[in-house]
Amino acid sequence: MQSRILLALAHTAIFFFLIVPASAQSDQADESLKLREEVQNRGWLAYSSRSENGTWDIFLSRPDGSQRQNITNSADYEEAARAFLRLVTN
Repeated sequence: MQSRILLALAHTAIFFFLIVPASAQSDQADESLKLREEVQNRGWLAYSSRSENGTWDIFLSRPDGSQRQNITNSADYEEAARAFLRLVTN
């Protein structure tokens, strides 16, 4: 009896997960598009990632992922942590 209940629950869960995302997918796509348009040109993100040559470098990109730039691009060094200082002028 216990194995039948587990099988029924598994079948129900699979059916549930197949239906719910399909109906909510268009709403999520609309929200994602609106968010992308809103943040597209607002500031920059700095992050560490592996470059094409396999070493760690520091990159900049817009919040939507566009305009990605490798700002260190050095094969001889591994830059994995970014640090920025704020320039204050009087």
